[in-house]
Amino acid sequence: MFPARSKIRFAAERASVWPVAVAALFLMVAHAPAQRVYWQQPIDALAKGQTGQLTLVFENSSPKGGVPNIPATDGLSQVGGMSRAEETAWINGVVTRKIRLTYSVRATRDGAVTVPAFSVDTDGGPMTVPALQIQIGAGGAVDLKRIIIGVLRPTKAKVWQGEVFNVEFFLLRHANSTIEITGRSDVDWQPEGVTVENWSQPSDVSPNVDGQPFVGYRWSARCVANRSGALSLPGATIKVRYLAGYRRFGIFTTPFNQDEDIQSDPITIEVQPLPSPEPPTFSGAVGLFKMDSRVVPQSVSEGYPITWTLALSGTGNWNSGIALPARDVSTDFQVPPSKARLDQHENVVFDGTLTEDVVLIPTRPGSYALGPVRWSYFNPTAGRYETIATEPVTVTVAASAKSAQPASPTQPAVAPNPPTAPPPVAPSEPPPPPVPAFDPSPTLPRGALLGTASALKPIGPTAVWLCLVPAIALIFFWLSLSHQRSLLTDGLAWRRRAKTRALEAISGLRLSPDAAMRRAALTRWMQASAHFCGLPSAAPQREQFLAALRRERGTDPATIDAWERLWHDAENALFAPDGNLPADWPSRAEAALLARRLPRTSPLRLFLPRNLWPTAAIALFLLHGAHSRADDAMDAYQSGDFARAETLFAQRVAKAPTDWRARNNLALSLAQQGRWSEAAAHWTSSRVLNPRDQTIAWNLGIALQKAGLASPEDTAASKFTPHLANFLDAARREEGMDEARQPSPEPAHRELVAIAHPPAAMRIVAALSPAQWQWLVVLAALLGATGFAVVLLAQHRPRFRPYGQPALAAPVLAALITVAAALAHAHYGILADRRAAIVGTTSSLRSIPTDLEQQEAKPLPAGTIAAMEKEFLGWRLLRLGNGETGWARSECLVPVYDAPPPKRDSAAPAK
Repeated sequence: MFPARSKIRFAAERASVWPVAVAALFLMVAHAPAQRVYWQQPIDALAKGQTGQLTLVFENSSPKGGVPNIPATDGLSQVGGMSRAEETAWINGVVTRKIRLTYSVRATRDGAVTVPAFSVDTDGGPMTVPALQIQIGAGGAVDLKRIIIGVLRPTKAKVWQGEVFNVEFFLLRHANSTIEITGRSDVDWQPEGVTVENWSQPSDVSPNVDGQPFVGYRWSARCVANRSGALSLPGATIKVRYLAGYRRFGIFTTPFNQDEDIQSDPITIEVQPLPSPEPPTFSGAVGLFKMDSRVVPQSVSEGYPITWTLALSGTGNWNSGIALPARDVSTDFQVPPSKARLDQHENVVFDGTLTEDVVLIPTRPGSYALGPVRWSYFNPTAGRYETIATEPVTVTVAASAKSAQPASPTQPAVAPNPPTAPPPVAPSEPPPPPVPAFDPSPTLPRGALLGTASALKPIGPTAVWLCLVPAIALIFFWLSLSHQRSLLTDGLAWRRRAKTRALEAISGLRLSPDAAMRRAALTRWMQASAHFCGLPSAAPQREQFLAALRRERGTDPATIDAWERLWHDAENALFAPDGNLPADWPSRAEAALLARRLPRTSPLRLFLPRNLWPTAAIALFLLHGAHSRADDAMDAYQSGDFARAETLFAQRVAKAPTDWRARNNLALSLAQQGRWSEAAAHWTSSRVLNPRDQTIAWNLGIALQKAGLASPEDTAASKFTPHLANFLDAARREEGMDEARQPSPEPAHRELVAIAHPPAAMRIVAALSPAQWQWLVVLAALLGATGFAVVLLAQHRPRFRPYGQPALAAPVLAALITVAAALAHAHYGILADRRAAIVGTTSSLRSIPTDLEQQEAKPLPAGTIAAMEKEFLGWRLLRLGNGETGWARSECLVPVYDAPPPKRDSAAPAK
């Protein structure tokens, strides 16, 4: 077996920028299936005189010209016939087709036997089958541990006690081996003296181990050493399922798999103790932290409460019980007991935010200084202790008309008790989930959605006209732009401009005293008049001008004679030695121009596609402009940086809360990090915004099961009711229980299951979102009113009587739409309210907006649907479906139609 501590070398990835066409061609070539023919290494051992099987694999090719024979081999003889098996696999969009030819052979001697290389004729041309070496007799079994190995290594050989460091585990298969890994379990590593976070999602790697090429997967996990000294940690174990071979049944062959435990070698880590001496304010925290202090309000009256919030956030050994420092306050304040709250994402151990809200009730007027608060930690990157100090805040307390009871003069200085962090829990492998008796649902979510797609929010009856005004304004704006475009694209526009230039030339003849200027104006008149009559010549002749004038429809002989005299007088004035214009020529020329009229531009021209399309192109460009901003988020997701993808997609959702595509992609980023309950909340919001997209329904169904909000039977009851009924009947018969004693599955969150997979009776009304149904009701009201108006006209005006009876269909249709909308509103429930929210992470519902324990509280499980009514200092007043109200933290909620509240920064380093 290759040494576990061997040096693993990865090929460096080089980034390059290619044109779009070249990149597309590269992707096509990369996904083109490769063709090859090779021997599959036999798994079973062969001994002299024993019969075994050799398998020849044609990958993305097929034999041509008959079945190839095994070359003559010293030590092997072919017995019996040959069996053929075909299989097709679809992996990451690439189709791989394999044809397996299995030959029966008998070993005739001991030792190494080599099947020589030979050429076969395939549909892709001649190909060479590489040689195959088989060991007969002792040691004939394939050493699987030389082909599939596990490597465990820390990223740092020397760490500080309490420092967060990474450990990597590699599951590698020799690149030249034909053994295929068909399945794998989770990494199992339970070291003593080290706290380990959950392993990340695996990524593909191609390292070299001792100069040999390997391919496989890489996992990483963050750890913290709880004691100093040299730690010898056991190796990690992973169960691998591989294709062991094929069994032959007559002319048929079937594949069979085997399981193997792959274990890495142990590792040793040197843990350095923290240096001495320690600062007085050091409490054992190691990592990168920052501390924020906030006092609200800073000016109050006597007896009114002040909230002093201290928040400690960062990355470090939170498992060791990090506590906030004590705060000294004056005895003039009454301080109720408080408790710190540690906020951490699901399955995250070493990132968190520790927050404590201390309520101060002043009993005397005056000016008081709160802080500074100092807290020390060890920075493992710099290798030294660092101290954080908050800025002091001055609070002014004014006297009130009714003073509160003063505090006892013997009251000591009150400091909130530091929170007691839970003791670190040794990581243990969770018990395997029970296999459901009926599981029709998929287990992998579909990919991210490109682009943006905003949906409508629910509207109230008083806001309908506000929503209609922008649409009407947009239509008029579009039509005005199209009208301007129609003027620009008018084929007679250049002739109208020529008429204007001709009139300007006539005015120049009247006002110019100089003969040269009059001749220039007369030349401009001739050119403009020719253009006005449809002759585009730069130097028109009289015959050409008159011919163009005669071709004009509706031109009478008198008009032609008048223009001919005008043109004759103009030529005499220009070319005769002593030619002058008649005195009445300008008046006759102006009258002739004004008498001729070109057809007016039709208002319907603005509806031509060539006039409407530029405006539509601009609108599409503006709508498409937001897509490019999603490239960074999509690139981060596809590269496996799910934390960065979550941040970028969350920014998109904050800017466009009704963008259901962004909600789906944000949920995918959360699901890839194992935060299924938050992902289910965002997928529910996306499903409500666009209930017709099947990708959202697919992903939501998976998230509800992964988050424990619905069982596979619940999903089956919604999607495949007859099959579930058969399953339940069979289960009752097997248990020997009657119908009354065997209850049907009851989903814990039936409303979420109904949103993911609406029952058959509700699929029609669930095809539209709540906002779309509300708009449809508005349109139905307009339709019904129009129908009634036609009916009334038919009763009062005889000419409208033929339309009276057909118009009655409009109110009937409006009533049916209203009934369907009422059913849809009952289906969505609170989700039809624009204040609707879903609990993303398990929290508590409290009677007052504070963390004080002296109050009524109840658990608020993830997946609960409620309506948000009020907001107070990071708390929201919720109204549940049963009418119950209470306060909950804003960061645990996912609003359906509004932007989610910003998450607390739980991993920011200290500055």
